[in-house]
Amino acid sequence: MVLHKDYYNLFRFASPHCKINGFLIIFRQQLLKTGSKLMNLKHVHFGTVDKFHVVVEIPKGSGIKYEYDEKMRVFVPKFFWRDGVTLPYNYGFVAETAAEDNDHLDIIILGDDPIIQGAVVECVAIGILKLLDRGVPDHKIIALPTKHPLLPSWDNIDTLSPGERHDLERKIVNILNEMARQKNKTIEIQGFFGKEEAKRELECAHRKFDKEKAVSFL
Repeated sequence: MVLHKDYYNLFRFASPHCKINGFLIIFRQQLLKTGSKLMNLKHVHFGTVDKFHVVVEIPKGSGIKYEYDEKMRVFVPKFFWRDGVTLPYNYGFVAETAAEDNDHLDIIILGDDPIIQGAVVECVAIGILKLLDRGVPDHKIIALPTKHPLLPSWDNIDTLSPGERHDLERKIVNILNEMARQKNKTIEIQGFFGKEEAKRELECAHRKFDKEKAVSFL
């Protein structure tokens, strides 16, 4: 039986005894025996603010929101978008960071091609979207893989043409607003900022991670 990629991942990582379309999803350990490996983020390092490492949670084109579960060390489906909504970019988080909402720092990875879930990608920041999610800061770095052909011309959203920047911002805001509507939550877009502001946010999030890590060893 051939499964759509989203359902394949769902079958791999769903909790025991969960049922979808009448199929019993067996323990993930049984499926992992086929060769799949658990992902240990302890081996994924931050890098630098100029070139940092990103873990892809949601490939471009997916209609399912996945999140990495650090205790189980797998990707877990959290929400199924309706009405044919799919993510127009790759989405994930920056390794060894702690954002203001106490999760890893979120990242939008631009580009035409989907990147497989669980891939670790070296990226460069070109900007940042600052927003509030139900009143809590939930900023998102906007980035490109370091080897992407759009670089260096797309190195900073502040240097894009007005038309390019407008199209980029509209695309991101529209999908975030639609996802917020489907999840019945409120978001407040505070604005898009350039590369230097993104690098400051990366530095702060990495420093916060290091501080929390040091406290955990006390």
